[in-house]
Amino acid sequence: MFVDGLLIPALIIAFAGWVVPKLLSMVLPEGVRPLLLNAFLSTLILFVISTVFFVILYWVQGAATSELMGYGAA
Repeated sequence: MFVDGLLIPALIIAFAGWVVPKLLSMVLPEGVRPLLLNAFLSTLILFVISTVFFVILYWVQGAATSELMGYGAA
């Protein structure tokens, strides 16, 4: 049920979209430049998290690694 539906993966990614900038804001100082750095780092980190998360979901469903890495790698 976890990998068949869209609700739980969407909730996990939405939660990560809240947690990652929040944690970065605790580490970075206040100001405009740190805020822009937070946005940039959050974008990169969330891109990696969501990519890894969906690759794992595809593996759980039985997709081969060669199928996953074959598309868009040209």
